[in-house]
Amino acid sequence: MNESPEVVLICTSPKAGSGQRRDLVPKLAHALTDRGLEVRSTSDIDQLAADAKSLTAAGRLKGVVAAGGDGTLSLVVSRLPAESPVMPLPLGTENLMARYLGHRPSAEDAADTIMRQRTVVMDAALADERLFLIMCSCGFDAEVVRRLHTTRSGHIWKLSYLAPVLRSMIGYHFPSLRLIDRQSDEQPVPARWAFVFNVPRYAVGLPIAAWADGTDGWLDSVTFDKGSVYRALHYLAHIFRRSHHTLDGTIIGRSRRFTIEPTDPAAKIPYQLDGDFAGYLPVEIAVQPSRVTMLLPQHCPVEFKTDTGGHHSTNAQPSREPAGQPLT
Repeated sequence: MNESPEVVLICTSPKAGSGQRRDLVPKLAHALTDRGLEVRSTSDIDQLAADAKSLTAAGRLKGVVAAGGDGTLSLVVSRLPAESPVMPLPLGTENLMARYLGHRPSAEDAADTIMRQRTVVMDAALADERLFLIMCSCGFDAEVVRRLHTTRSGHIWKLSYLAPVLRSMIGYHFPSLRLIDRQSDEQPVPARWAFVFNVPRYAVGLPIAAWADGTDGWLDSVTFDKGSVYRALHYLAHIFRRSHHTLDGTIIGRSRRFTIEPTDPAAKIPYQLDGDFAGYLPVEIAVQPSRVTMLLPQHCPVEFKTDTGGHHSTNAQPSREPAGQPLT
């Protein structure tokens, strides 16, 4: 009797991808079938979780593909056990995690990555009960994301952000908030804009926390204490020059648990997770060490310390603190 083939699960997002990128899913399924694997595709996250559980128990799960953007990837990871190998197939707008790890929108490359089974065990984080992989931000950019996602009806293009940015520049008043390190006796950090990172990626390549490390068991925070459109542009200019950590009123931190809350309990301050609007402050954030097993492409740009052979865990280089600014 022939053994049952190993299975790859593909989770698709109905809102992500368009045109040629949407064709990547059937192309990947075909490439995997040609390599002797069984492929099951679904947009039902409950079905995906049930299949992953049963296939893992049977020793037949080869990998899980999150076909979409960063939000799709985080949702898929939230429903998988930590040992299930997962990879993004970038169909979204920014695809921050896919770019970070070096995954390209190529069916053949994705199939080769699944067959190669080179992995890294990475951290995730929880914002209240919602898992995220990249970052949480609170303030102006989260207001832009909120405005966009409340009217979203399909795939998001980069130009889709233009109108929400302009409306936020007029209508957002930068209410005060505070970031609390739950593992420290330090006073809360007052701010108008706050970020918490698991991995060092943000939209359009902004190096807000370029020293963050998604395998070190820590979360890295960056806060800005001035609130106006002029100040926001000032911060952005320094971020592009990688000098924002030297500015007065910019605080760099690191912890395993944060609380971010409005100074005025009545204020409605939005926050976003991995590019998706997630709600209003307050929010409790906690790292989830070694929460996800990520499949790595052959030419991964991140310098991970890897073992040799097939299914193995890897650890990244230690985080680097920003020059001129000690961690609090």
